[in-house]
Amino acid sequence: MGWKSMNRIVNIIIRRFYRFAAILLPLIVVTSIAPWCMSPPKRNVLLITIDTLRADRLGCYGSRTVKTPNIDALAAGGTLFEETITPVPLTLPSHASILTGRYPAEHGIRDNGFYRLPKGYPTLATEFAKAGYQTAAFVASGTLNGVFGLNQGFDLYDDMSVVKGRTQLTDRSERPADKVTAKVAEWLKNSVKKPFFLWVHYFDPHAPYEPPESYREKYRGRLYDGEVAFTDREVGRLLKVLKEAGFERDTLVILTADHGESLGEHGEMSHGVFLYRATMHVPLIFSGPGVPAGKPISSMARLIDICPTILSYAHLNKNFSCSGRDLWPIIAGRSIPEGELIYIETEAPANLMGWSALKGLRTDRFKFIALPARELYDIRADPGENHNLITSQPDVAAAMRKKMKQIEARFPKSGGARSGFSPDAGTKKSLESLGYVGEKVTTRSVKKNPMEMLEVLGFYYKAEESYRKGEWSRAAKIYTKALKIDPDCPRMMHMLAYCLHQMGDLEATQRIYERLLTLDPRFISAWSDLSAVYGKMKEYDKAVACAKEAIRLDPNSTDAYFTLGMIDELKGRKSSAVKHYRRILEINPNHYPALTQLGTLLNADPSTREEGKKLLAKARAINKK
Repeated sequence: MGWKSMNRIVNIIIRRFYRFAAILLPLIVVTSIAPWCMSPPKRNVLLITIDTLRADRLGCYGSRTVKTPNIDALAAGGTLFEETITPVPLTLPSHASILTGRYPAEHGIRDNGFYRLPKGYPTLATEFAKAGYQTAAFVASGTLNGVFGLNQGFDLYDDMSVVKGRTQLTDRSERPADKVTAKVAEWLKNSVKKPFFLWVHYFDPHAPYEPPESYREKYRGRLYDGEVAFTDREVGRLLKVLKEAGFERDTLVILTADHGESLGEHGEMSHGVFLYRATMHVPLIFSGPGVPAGKPISSMARLIDICPTILSYAHLNKNFSCSGRDLWPIIAGRSIPEGELIYIETEAPANLMGWSALKGLRTDRFKFIALPARELYDIRADPGENHNLITSQPDVAAAMRKKMKQIEARFPKSGGARSGFSPDAGTKKSLESLGYVGEKVTTRSVKKNPMEMLEVLGFYYKAEESYRKGEWSRAAKIYTKALKIDPDCPRMMHMLAYCLHQMGDLEATQRIYERLLTLDPRFISAWSDLSAVYGKMKEYDKAVACAKEAIRLDPNSTDAYFTLGMIDELKGRKSSAVKHYRRILEINPNHYPALTQLGTLLNADPSTREEGKKLLAKARAINKK
């Protein structure tokens, strides 16, 4: 059959199709519209979280002093929620809430460190993975390392875990924004094989504020603002790469923050201690296919609403349960926003200083804080939270306290995600280097009101600045002043002891650690650190006893195992030393000192030389990083 005959046959078929189209089309529509809605085309999702970002430092949220053109452009092309509240002003628990749609008391991660999301806990990543998406995360801080459980469901989880097993508290585990963008760009260009869920985390606005030189010069005296502007540049680079890779038109982009940053408001120079607006108000922007452009929404949103909204957009929310609500109907203009509540909390004052934890409730209009001395603020009339209405509006306070208790009654009674988890010593010290708790205070008879400890908090911030710079003597003097006001504060005692240890004053260090352990005998880091001090003082029996107590309390105490290994080497007990170093590498395969010591011991023996060489090579590779 020639091509002309074939063409005639095709034309006959087409004419007959159009003849019956009027009859067939209604039937086709009726029978196929539902399946089409149930099986929409898969679109990519890019979740950008910027650590410690105040909403009021973005142009799209009213800033006139910080240049953020890229985030502003994203907001102009999408929908912006003007009033978004985090449930907790801390990195790990807040991100867990973003990824799960649940409160910290539900998923169980209440603070940075010492908590891990239970295995199998449903998250955005697990749901996208089950649906056949490619999943990847690039995080910029050790606070979010995979050991804490947020890596579940990700095909790739690029974190800060492959670093030296350091012992210096001043070593910081973070990655600057330009390096994060470079890693993500490489993945987008070379590794994407199918629709993806991608989480990108930037950490730069977090203290210490150290923007690149050009931003340091431009924002002289306002280095936090410089970090925000630098991060905005990297968000722009990321979105440009997304476009160049051909994904822009098929990708929903969500930009938010885990919490804000207090820059002196209410006496706080960081975040985590209080529940005021500076640390609780965060940006939230949706942009992409189907998202209305240039649409600000004034009703309050919550970080726990992000997860169900993303899953709804991707049609993956059918069997997913959480405490957040789907914001998509509000974004699309299909529903009238209703008043919503958000439970807020921070356990950091208790874990960090042994002071009272804080909790409260926020509505569209009011905020109630259940401090030892309660507070009530009308956010609409007093956004700076300067006028406590607890005595003038007792009925409102009572109603909010009742609602707060009702929400608490729904929370699980168990400790949740902690479940005996304790990170290794290196991770704890990484957390301390970032200003987070590296050791949880377990015993203190009197829980002091953090608002009554502002002078101590001020000393802490000043000491921390010197501490990060390695100015041990200056930091020690400031910690000493703080301890005169709050003499039994375990955190201050621990930091003072560490400074004295670095200064070489072993006897003073010993005395402080012994007093600290009298007050809090479960302070694991104090036991392991005191063990190292006794080792340097050549009181080996005491060093071994302290190390064993640290291991009894925490089987992952790598510092304690390392002290035991070093003492065994000094005593000529090679096989025992090898055993301790191997235990460390079971806990942390990238522990640089253990790799070096074990590699050296094995390399000296012809029967184990090959293994020793491999360990030393790995140590050298880690040292280069």
